[in-house]
Amino acid sequence: MPQTALVSPRRAVSRIVAGLLKTLGVADISDDLMKKQQATDEAHARVRALQERFGPPSQEGGWSEEQHAEYDAAWKAWRDAAVEVHAAIGRNESGSRYEVEAALKKAVRYPDPHAEAA
Repeated sequence: MPQTALVSPRRAVSRIVAGLLKTLGVADISDDLMKKQQATDEAHARVRALQERFGPPSQEGGWSEEQHAEYDAAWKAWRDAAVEVHAAIGRNESGSRYEVEAALKKAVRYPDPHAEAA
């Protein structure tokens, strides 16, 4: 029976994403940059979830002060994360800003489950 080494899912995904980025010609995107994009996407998902849960603020009765505060905090966290990832993309020298951002978002949001680990 062949022996297989167990690799953590996070490490496997990082290896798959690194292979995908290399295929796209953007080989030097760091794990740090990928983590920043993932944090931005998670913060955005939180904002969207609050919008769905609270409904429109203009609805009859509106939002409570607590709802406004929770939404504002989530929105600010998303904004700050987006500023951070965009600044990091600007510092990346792997390609044009557009190419790096497009490859990064594609790799983080739509990883290829069939890509071979590098």
